[in-house]
Amino acid sequence: MATLVAVPVALLAGVLAFVLLNARGGDGGAAPSPGSSSPRVQAIGPVTMPAPPLAERAAVVCRALLAGLPDRIRDLPRRPVKAGPEQNAAYGDPAVTLACGGARPAVAATDFLLVMDGVCWRSSQAPDLTVWATVDREVPVRVTVPAAYAQPAQWANEFSAAVVAAVPSASAAPSGCR
Repeated sequence: MATLVAVPVALLAGVLAFVLLNARGGDGGAAPSPGSSSPRVQAIGPVTMPAPPLAERAAVVCRALLAGLPDRIRDLPRRPVKAGPEQNAAYGDPAVTLACGGARPAVAATDFLLVMDGVCWRSSQAPDLTVWATVDREVPVRVTVPAAYAQPAQWANEFSAAVVAAVPSASAAPSGCR
């Protein structure tokens, strides 16, 4: 009699666990492994980003840039941002972010510059992320790529076409951009 009750209950528990794990991406909600090329996507609530005030010209340029961004980059869906939707965008979780406007990055002679699809990007790294900033555009654009994503330059380059289309080139650019 005990077997007649225990077997169906165990089977039901196993099916329920399988359904719940598959609904969460099959890994129980584990964080993406560092260095993976594309962490598991779990687009959740709005992303917190600063939204400094923009001058009139920068605001126009940033709105044009944001209007030209895709709904997805690779397999990462676009997510809402808490502040500055006219100048900020976020994709996936952990969020790859784009911020338009703000302070122009200083470029030292030893900085790593990389021209990708017509945009000159300056790279700076922290232990948990890489920040790519345009240094040849009228209005600066920054792309922050969490360390969970391999090849951060390729993630920044996902935005190059939109930058070229919406953000005019600056009158001067660092020598490493030519």
